[in-house]
Amino acid sequence: MTALIPIVGISPAIRYALDLVERFAPSKLPILLAGPPGSGKDLFAQEIHRRSGRSGSFVDVDCAALPRDVADGLLFGFRRGIFTGAHESHVGLVEQSDRGTLFLDELLGLFPEAQRKLLRVLETAAVRPLGERTKRTIDLRVVAAVQERVGAALQAGSLRDDLYDRLRGVVIELPPLAERPEDSVPLAEAFAGRHGRALEHGAARTLLQYDWPGNVRGSALEPPGCARPSPWGSRAARARCHASTSNARGCWPSASASPPTPWCWLTTPAST
Repeated sequence: MTALIPIVGISPAIRYALDLVERFAPSKLPILLAGPPGSGKDLFAQEIHRRSGRSGSFVDVDCAALPRDVADGLLFGFRRGIFTGAHESHVGLVEQSDRGTLFLDELLGLFPEAQRKLLRVLETAAVRPLGERTKRTIDLRVVAAVQERVGAALQAGSLRDDLYDRLRGVVIELPPLAERPEDSVPLAEAFAGRHGRALEHGAARTLLQYDWPGNVRGSALEPPGCARPSPWGSRAARARCHASTSNARGCWPSASASPPTPWCWLTTPAST
């Protein structure tokens, strides 16, 4: 697992979410993290594992990125020689999380057959790799992450309702940053501090007025082009130039945003 980034927030929503983490992380209850892209679900999953006291690994699975033709082997493992190219046996991602935490990110991207097999693993606490005759007992704790489309996915049948019911032992909702603007200032302070910078005087007002369409994803990285000279004269135009070369899903806005507020131009070098 990569180095943990502290969760920053003073809003009631984030404080309540952290309270739920503290209360339920040590249990074996499955936890469902619900929130829009960029709301910090991966950070909360890592924090749950950190506070769980479990001795195994934190295994992060991007369900939407699993290739359909090899997903079974990646998730549940396989025995050597079971198919062409299987020169060595492989321990699946599910078994790799034994005594640890299995984080199923983008749960709605998991195709139906894999959902069925995962449900069986959750019900039996055992996994059988492809080609094996016997099951292997595992101590499994699952944290899953979804966006707001759960209702539509259940109605369409793309998400099994029995799997959904199994995974939502505790639901932690992470609202978008626009609904908790008071978190924008401590977040910006934390991000700037990692680069040896501090917020300019008056920056907090600008941050509080922005609607944060991309939430906080990517905001731990300094936006590309922050130090690039602008072809325009005004601060707003300079910000638009910077934003046009940045990822609009990050903490800094898209070029069409109003008012533009990438934190890079709201900071100055921190005093020593």
